[in-house]
Amino acid sequence: MGFFDKVKELALKAKCGVGIHGGEYSKVSSGPACLYEKTCPDCFDHLTKHKHEYDEFRYRNHHNCTMSRHCVHCGHEDLKEKHQGFTDAGMDDFCRVKEKCIRCDFTKVKKENHSWTEVSRTDTDKTMSCIRCKKTEKQPLARH
Repeated sequence: MGFFDKVKELALKAKCGVGIHGGEYSKVSSGPACLYEKTCPDCFDHLTKHKHEYDEFRYRNHHNCTMSRHCVHCGHEDLKEKHQGFTDAGMDDFCRVKEKCIRCDFTKVKKENHSWTEVSRTDTDKTMSCIRCKKTEKQPLARH
């Protein structure tokens, strides 16, 4: 075995070792239509994978935002969460705006919405305080 043959053999082992196998997938004759297989010509591993074909996503029940779809060949279930819409749910004690899902009541925090008022000032900055949550922050004064 020559030097280049040894290099090729090591390269093939490394390639297969990281999951990059040769060969082409073909449908399995005795399985569902979404099941494919191949034998790697370099390491002779037998590999399988699925190429699912799904129906449409549907909500699983009326008070939940989990949606599912199924493979038309083997019934494999694919899940995702999709909120239908949100309504205003007010603010928490830290002035964070909340919204609630109209389907499942999931609450998300969007952003802070403070009502600032100036409480002190120096030559370089001013201190602002929220009248609702009492958060304070310094802001530099604009230079003219």
